[in-house]
Amino acid sequence: MNFEHIQKEFQEIMGASNEERLAFLNQPRWINYPLANRILETLRGLMEFPARPRMPNLLLVGDSNNGKTTIIRRFFEMHGQGYVDAQNQVFKPVILAEAPPSANEKALYVSILERFWTPYRASDSVAKLRYQVVHLFRECHVKLLLIDEFHSLLTGPPVKQREAMNALKLLCNELAIPIVGIGTHEAVRVLHTDPQHASRFDVLKLSLWPLDKEFQRLLAYFTAS
Repeated sequence: MNFEHIQKEFQEIMGASNEERLAFLNQPRWINYPLANRILETLRGLMEFPARPRMPNLLLVGDSNNGKTTIIRRFFEMHGQGYVDAQNQVFKPVILAEAPPSANEKALYVSILERFWTPYRASDSVAKLRYQVVHLFRECHVKLLLIDEFHSLLTGPPVKQREAMNALKLLCNELAIPIVGIGTHEAVRVLHTDPQHASRFDVLKLSLWPLDKEFQRLLAYFTAS
C-alpha cells in the first residue's frame, strides 16, 4: 500500500504490529501552530528579560482542555531542563509548579520546593519555607517561574487569597524574575483582589480556534502526522 500522503518519518510505523501502532498513537507529540509559537516566543522573551525593580508578569488564560498546559510543558521541555556546568554550578532556568488546591501561602511554597527535589519540612514556618525558596532560586539561577492551575488561588477566604498573591509579589520583587500564571478565564479574578496585582500582570488569552486557514492547516498537520 502507498503511504505517500503520510510524512516520511511516520511511514514506517504503518508496517508495525497493531500493538506497536496503538502505542505510537498514544505517545504525546507536538504540532506547531502560529498562536502556540507566539506564546512560546513571549515566554522566551520573559525568561531572557533583564533584571529590574519591576519585572513584567503574564497570565495565560483559556478554556479547559484548550492546550494551555501542553504549550507550557513544551516550553519547559525546550528551555527549562536543569543542568550542571563545568564549574559544578546547578542551573534550573525555569521552575514549573502547580498552584495548591486552595489559596495558601505555605502550600504554595511547598509546591515550588517539590520542583527542586530537595529536602524540606512541611511543618516549618512560612518564613522558613519562604527563605528556602528564595535561597534555592538564587542558588539554581532560576530565570522564570511558571504556575499552572492559577485559578485555584480563588479558592479560600479572601485573606488567604491576598496572602498567596502577596507571596508571589514578594518573590517577583526579591528575585527580580518574571512570574507566569496559567489557568482558566476565572484566573483573571485573582488579579482583581488587589489593583497592584492587576497592574503587574499582562493577560494573554488562548482563544478557541475560528474556522479559518490556520485551522485548516492544523487539520492537515494532524492528517499527515
